[in-house]
Amino acid sequence: MSRSLLLVLAFAVCPQSAFAQKQRDVMVVHPDVVVKNRSGDKIPVGLGDVLTVNSEKDGFLWVPRLNGWAPKEDTLDIKDAVQLFSATIKEKPSAQAWHHRAKAWYALGRYQKAIDDFDRSIAIARTKRLSDRTDDNKRMVSLQINRANAFRELGKADRAIQGYTSALSLSPRDVIALSNRGLLLKDTGKLDAAMFDLNAAIRIRPDYPEARNHRGNTYWRQGKPEQAKRDYKRAVKLRPGYPEPYFNLAAVERSEQNYKQSLTYLKKAVSLDPNYVAALNDLAWLLATCSDESLRDGKLAVKHATRACQLTKLKNANTLDTLGAALAENGDYKQAVRRVEQAIKLSNEESKPLMTVRKNLYLTKQAYIDRN
Repeated sequence: MSRSLLLVLAFAVCPQSAFAQKQRDVMVVHPDVVVKNRSGDKIPVGLGDVLTVNSEKDGFLWVPRLNGWAPKEDTLDIKDAVQLFSATIKEKPSAQAWHHRAKAWYALGRYQKAIDDFDRSIAIARTKRLSDRTDDNKRMVSLQINRANAFRELGKADRAIQGYTSALSLSPRDVIALSNRGLLLKDTGKLDAAMFDLNAAIRIRPDYPEARNHRGNTYWRQGKPEQAKRDYKRAVKLRPGYPEPYFNLAAVERSEQNYKQSLTYLKKAVSLDPNYVAALNDLAWLLATCSDESLRDGKLAVKHATRACQLTKLKNANTLDTLGAALAENGDYKQAVRRVEQAIKLSNEESKPLMTVRKNLYLTKQAYIDRN
């Protein structure tokens, strides 16, 4: 059974320290903010940008994806940002305010609310004529891309592709639109079209890590693991704080039965993003069920699987199934049966038979070993 789902990225936006806290999203609420990395470089972030942070020190927040520190005073937690931009809209309903609140709704997973606000922003932007047409065009491109991202999250692939295509009609060399459309084309099985978009994005901007990662996914779907690994490795070299390519590298290595290397990559992905459900789940599964006994660790598997189940609110069949396997490897067969029974109730018909096989093993006090 395949346990991995290759990455679907949403917006294109120090290692864990002693000050590590729970990972959370914040929104930039002031213009002209910069994130400073350890080399002293200043990375600009815009008003309304969403940053994922996991540490705080001396009034600064650590942004793993940018490998640098952002000033806390220039950000708000996402729910507070919704309130701020709601008040701004009430006072002055500008396209910018609607756009920023839409991005906050998106970060909260309220995708339909985000689309509604993106629609309002686009409607205002279309009627407003700015003196600087270049800025006007950039705003519309950003709106189209962000709304398309929300459609994608709702599973409306056709609407999402239309949105990326609309953005590209305004800016044919926009690498975010090309990369995101390429990813979605890959997900819908249109691999040649996906590769066309991703190659174009990389030609325009060779240092764009998301396009490298997405092209790696496409190579993987085409049955070209070596090309996929090259792109994933290039992506993490370009952005050391980017967890998804590590997750994808783990999937390729596991398919080649390089289990030790797969574990290394999964641990790296989880260290970069402690709330990365797919990586937590795959790490727990490998630790619990690996055919190489020396790599199994039931206690650690239970830890990571429990975290994945907490993040999915005990409503995901895959994470519950993994928790069951981890508990069995750790010798707690009673709880293993309980969790796999929950998984069976939530799973699709295709997955139920194998989950039932595992349940029967746990009933006879045997752990499950994945021989695939």
